Amino acid sequence: MQYKDTVFRQIFGQPKNALELYNIISGTNYSPDTPVQMKQVSDDLQTELENDIAFIIKIDNVNKLVILIEHQSTINPNMPLRFLAYVCHIYRTMIADNDLDLYGKKQIQLPQPEFIIAYNGYKQWNEKYLKLSTMFPEGISAPSGTQLELTVKIVNIKPDSDDILIPEGSELYIYSTLVDKIEYYRRQNGITNKDAFRLAYEYCMSKGLKSEIFDRWEELYMNFDKYFSLEWQWKREGYEEGVEEGIEKGIEEGKLKGKLEAAGNMRKTGISLEQISTFINIPIQELEQYEF
Repeated sequence: MQYKDTVFRQIFGQPKNALELYNIISGTNYSPDTPVQMKQVSDDLQTELENDIAFIIKIDNVNKLVILIEHQSTINPNMPLRFLAYVCHIYRTMIADNDLDLYGKKQIQLPQPEFIIAYNGYKQWNEKYLKLSTMFPEGISAPSGTQLELTVKIVNIKPDSDDILIPEGSELYIYSTLVDKIEYYRRQNGITNKDAFRLAYEYCMSKGLKSEIFDRWEELYMNFDKYFSLEWQWKREGYEEGVEEGIEKGIEEGKLKGKLEAAGNMRKTGISLEQISTFINIPIQELEQYEF
């Protein structure tokens, strides 16, 4: 699978920045010389998302596997399944690369996994965890101790996050500020996505926020859709909002139809439009447009 190398992956796909990101999100303080090994992220599902990173942190000779996804739209409840696909792919690759005997008598040692969604969306999201088990049928439970479970932690990484303290000047603070401002400006009338990016960049410069990634400002601006995975998420978010609005509109239209049918029945019994208007809460001027 070929991934677009998004800005998120370019920044946090570097071991030192991945470690900094993990320290901020998890509240740890691992030193800069802590060994970090980046892992290829793939799930065999041909997913469209590109803001996914995975890395192994070696702590006191114990390996921890961190799989992290940045998310900028409404969080999908199916995300735990995606994490499961990722970790299975990584473990399978590790077994093959190290020529481990999956069917041997010696137990294979695997790095302890940790699953994180770094939420950077515009909408408020209050849930702190997603669980794979919620995808299983209700009323059917496995014997105690045999259940499959995978828990994903959701962390708000916006600049004003209540979940974590993001140090100003850190790569995470600069990136989340940039994305936050892009979102803000693009919601203004007449502002294109690329212009929103330009204004967000200028805002960061005015605040003295400097990142190595800004050295390539011109390239990023000219290839905005390539380096940011925001565009497709905005389209999906717009689609989902449109569906919600359509459902609400359908409900309202259904209510109106029911009220008008009731009005017609009442008129047949001789009830005046004034009385009907009061009863069904529709202005009499509106009722006069219909034939009863």
